Amino acid sequence: TLNIDNTEWASFMKAPRCETVQDFPKTIKGGPGHISAFQRLLVVQALRPDRVIEAMKIFCCGLIGKEYLAPPPTNMEDLNTRASKTTPILFMTSAGADPSRDIEEFAVSQVGKDKFKQLAMGSGQGEV
Repeated sequence: TLNIDNTEWASFMKAPRCETVQDFPKTIKGGPGHISAFQRLLVVQALRPDRVIEAMKIFCCGLIGKEYLAPPPTNMEDLNTRASKTTPILFMTSAGADPSRDIEEFAVSQVGKDKFKQLAMGSGQGEV
């Protein structure tokens, strides 16, 4: 059983970012560095389910590297050189990945604010 009265574990339970190694209790046999990242994830899942998503991000970044979890920045200049009137650019959006601001900034820099027109496609995407 876990003695939550222990000061370190109580601090862990109250820590805003308990999933980080520095906030992990040192009373774990051998210290927090002696359990695997997956075992730390399981402890967070069991004791602080509110922090599992962040713990999983840390776990995945450590396992495969942060560069594989975040898309590279879009180079609008490069895309513009590849596009033509017959070769359009299609941007797919998803939760957390919306290129609208980058597209608008690039378009305004190329043609000016008065010539830039934005059209929302799809249901609930705004007025046409």
